[in-house]
Amino acid sequence: MKHVPIVELLVLSALPAILAAKCNINNDFACHAIDYTKVDRVNDAQMWTDCAAACFSQGYAGTSAMNGTWCYCSNTQGEFGELLDTSECNITCAGNKAQQCGGPSTGAGLVTVNEFSFNCSAETQFYSCSGTKCIQDAQGIFTDPHCEGKCAATTVATTATITATFTTATTTTAVPPTKHLSIGGYMVVIFICAIVMPYFLIGCAYNAYQGESGSQLLPNAEFWTGLASLIADGFRFTVSGFRSGSVGGYSSL
Repeated sequence: MKHVPIVELLVLSALPAILAAKCNINNDFACHAIDYTKVDRVNDAQMWTDCAAACFSQGYAGTSAMNGTWCYCSNTQGEFGELLDTSECNITCAGNKAQQCGGPSTGAGLVTVNEFSFNCSAETQFYSCSGTKCIQDAQGIFTDPHCEGKCAATTVATTATITATFTTATTTTAVPPTKHLSIGGYMVVIFICAIVMPYFLIGCAYNAYQGESGSQLLPNAEFWTGLASLIADGFRFTVSGFRSGSVGGYSSL
């Protein structure tokens, strides 16, 4: 059995190229057995055109082979390995149910593959930044699948701008001046605390000691209970314009 050098393709590096190449299958060389101990292989080819595009992206223009999702490439023009009966290739390709992708191993060191030749043409793909990710975009400005590293740089610049804006807004915020009581305000507070409150507290305590209860607890209770009536009489007297008879008990001047 003749052995031909075959190269393994890395899945991650092949994927952008698979999207960027349009491939056609020229010849179906059917089922063959190759010595897998003398070749490298890679996963993630779903059908023949996927494998062809991956090989094309690495500069191969010969024959490709598949077993399950493993893809092999060669610059050999035509079939290679040992030809098998087509019934030996009974694995259906994951991405195309009408294609076979090899079969079980036929012996020690051998793997069963479907071989085919292909031709591909490159198609330019464009990309753009979406946040920190570089994504395929027909309206994009980059042809590099990594957007030339600009996506990460854009994110850093945006963060710096937001930070600078926040700092400026913070430093220009005016702090309202602290308000203090006037001299009159202090005098009112002193009057309430030093005179009014002791007057009521001590008076109520004394009246309670004397056995008073209710409104009679207030010091000078008769004055405070009649205060509202006196205020009302004064108001009515003022509104009446000092006219005679407007308030009971008063005489004309």
